[in-house]
Formats: sequence, C-alpha cells, structure tokens
Amino acid sequence: MDLINGFPRSPYARLHNVVSLPRTIDKIRADLNGTLGEYVWQSGFSKWLIDFLGVHQDATRDAIATRPDDDSVWEWLQQNMQPRTNEDIARFNRDMIERRWSPERASRIQELCESIGKPGVSDIVTYFEWQDLEENRQAEYQSEPIDLSVTPPRDPYQKLLGLVNLPRTLDKARAELAGTTGDYIWRTGQSLLLLDFLGLTPDELFEALRTDHSDKSMCEWISSNMLSRSDVEIAFFNRGAIQNYPVTADRMEAHERMLTDAGLAPMTTITTAFERLCWDDALL
Repeated sequence: MDLINGFPRSPYARLHNVVSLPRTIDKIRADLNGTLGEYVWQSGFSKWLIDFLGVHQDATRDAIATRPDDDSVWEWLQQNMQPRTNEDIARFNRDMIERRWSPERASRIQELCESIGKPGVSDIVTYFEWQDLEENRQAEYQSEPIDLSVTPPRDPYQKLLGLVNLPRTLDKARAELAGTTGDYIWRTGQSLLLLDFLGLTPDELFEALRTDHSDKSMCEWISSNMLSRSDVEIAFFNRGAIQNYPVTADRMEAHERMLTDAGLAPMTTITTAFERLCWDDALL
C-alpha cells in the first residue's frame, strides 16, 4: 500500500459493516511499508475507530503486519475487540458519516475546498465527503451486468460524475437489461430521486443502456443529456441523499417495514435510506 502515490479506500467503505475500517487498514499497511505520506492513523477518524473497537493501536498494527488480507484482520479483531452489537455499529457509523467541522474550524474547511477548486461546497460537506472530494473519489468503471440475486450492486455511497448512488443505479439498470435483477428495483426510490436530479427518465436511461451499457459510455451519455448542475448543486444533492431520513409518519412506517422485511427490525439505529440499503446488501 503506497499512500505517497495513491489513496486509501473511501471512508464510506466498510468491512463487516464498520465504516472506515478498510481505510484504516490501508493506512496502517502503508505505515508499515514506509509509504504513509501525509496520512495519519494514530489520531482522527482512525483513532476513533480503534477506540470504538476497543483494541490497542500497537497491537492492531502488529496484527495487520502479519495478516495479508481484510478477512484475516477481521478474524483477529473479532478475537480481540470489545463486544459490539449491530446497533452499536450502526450508531458508530452514523456518528462517523455525519461528523462535521466545528464552527471554529470553518475557515479551515473553506481553505481546503478552495484548494481543490470547490469553494462553494465548504458549508455543505462532512469530513467523509471532504475526503472523497479531496481524493477525487470515483467508482471503478464496470461494464458487465451483475447477477443481483447473488451479488449486491455497488453501495449507494459510491460515486460516478461526483454523484452518489449513480454506480448503484447503473448496476441495477444493467441487471434489468440482462434479466438478473433479483429483488432489486431502480425505477423508484433512491434511483428515481437521482434521475429526477439529472433531469432524465428511467426509460431514457434504459434505452441508452441498450446501445452501450458500460459505465464509461453511460457517464459520457449522462454528461451530454443531463441538466447542467454546479458543484454546489451536486454537493447539496449528495448531502440530501446521504441524510435521507424518514421525516413523516408514512415514510417512517415504510422505513420500518423495509427494515423488517430485510430482517433488521430491531435496528432502530439505522436511520437513513443509504444505511438501510448497505445493511440489507450485507445479508445477501
């Protein structure tokens, strides 16, 4: 892992539903290799993660040094971490995902956003969103349909064209074209909110897929056919999608029903649509 010339995984990436754990593993591996660059893992989000798990920093570093993959690291964590329920993990994820700058650090985030040419988003983004922006985080292009009865689509936090949920929507639409959607839908819900923001209809997107369904070609087609959207509008859309809480009685009832249908009924700490989708996917 070389973080002098590359980036760790997104803070939204999760290992056994724990956000930021893959990113922390990447940073520790880079530190062990002497290629940590400007990243840190003994403070900030990685420290909060390690503290939440209840393991020691030195022991975690030593364990990762002798375990070459995520699964073996997780096995060690299970044996050494403090017991954490799914509810504990969901609450931790929510706190990490929604963490923002304190008012006294507002000038710092303004400087950071100006440094990447996006000054207007400084009062919108969270720490996680800032990290993805700074690293110009985009999902890897895919071209082949996924059998969604066996493998879930990409998680809703992943981005193409800077937009959350776009890779996931393309996965589901491509699966419909291939007849492998399983129980997934994309002409309603979160995907429809995205398409409305783009100014596109599901039928228009589906017809474009028939010509060339690769991510690369679809991103080119979307860029040419979508409504013009500024960096600020995209940041607002992403923030609204990530923080999509059920704010009415009807929406709360639907949210709870979907949790129950997914076998997650006791999980009252799952409060957003994106988190519900991620936990549901993990059960596939």
